[in-house]
Amino acid sequence: MDGNLADKQQALTTGMAAELATVFSALLGSNAAAVASTGHVTPGWVIHCALSGTVTGRITLAVSDADAVTLARRLMGMDEDPPTDAVADTLAEVAGQASGGLGQQPIAAGAKIRVEGGPEHGGAPPSGSPSVFDIAMEDGTTLRVGCWAQIDAPV
Repeated sequence: MDGNLADKQQALTTGMAAELATVFSALLGSNAAAVASTGHVTPGWVIHCALSGTVTGRITLAVSDADAVTLARRLMGMDEDPPTDAVADTLAEVAGQASGGLGQQPIAAGAKIRVEGGPEHGGAPPSGSPSVFDIAMEDGTTLRVGCWAQIDAPV
């Protein structure tokens, strides 16, 4: 793969992770930061985001079942685990907000980014190794996210 293209794909994954941290911070009222991780993500949920316009392709996010439930429970203020449809709604909302933020960054300038369909429970992520980020919140909670970026057209 062209080094420049690989750099841009990495910039998209890093930008998406930063936007996820921003969304978590806003929704949870707790500062969060995205930190690159060498850990592994066992995908329980997969979310596909389409890129169109000046950048075409796809960004795919994966989170474990446990992290998805933790996020939904915290956002909903619940002590017990929320139902699967509530977890899916939470993930769709968070991914949608993060996609909107990423679309404002220079790496994605002029691109439209939207969540395709809905989060897939048990969905298959793309082949290859993802960029992995830990979204660390000031209260000690950490959620791990795998992120793949595929750019179809030069930017």
